[in-house]
Amino acid sequence: MIYYEFSDGFYPQEYSADEIRHWNWSINESKLIINNLYDEDIEVTIKFNINTLEENFNGITLRISDFEETVDVNSKGRICEINTVLKPGNNSLNFYTDLENKKIPTDDRELCFCVENLEIEKDKRK
Repeated sequence: MIYYEFSDGFYPQEYSADEIRHWNWSINESKLIINNLYDEDIEVTIKFNINTLEENFNGITLRISDFEETVDVNSKGRICEINTVLKPGNNSLNFYTDLENKKIPTDDRELCFCVENLEIEKDKRK
């Protein structure tokens, strides 16, 4: 079994009215905790859409285990897919960007980027 928790830097999950889409806004540094409850390493694919408040492209670095990549993202978003190995217990997917957090007049939060429709699938070949 695998479960995850949006941790440091992320705000609580939000849903579309039809509950098909779900997302978490974040500040410019944040962490997603992925817990592998199996007693062994497992291969997984982590998929999500990521977007910022900016029209111009900016880099967001994604880091987990032996995987690190900087992806260019803007307000139109992009799909990210990470293939990695999770050790038993907690694993951290870290997000970093030089983008500044923005204060939105109608919102008390500071926002930088958004992770939408996160899915984690265990490799079925194992």
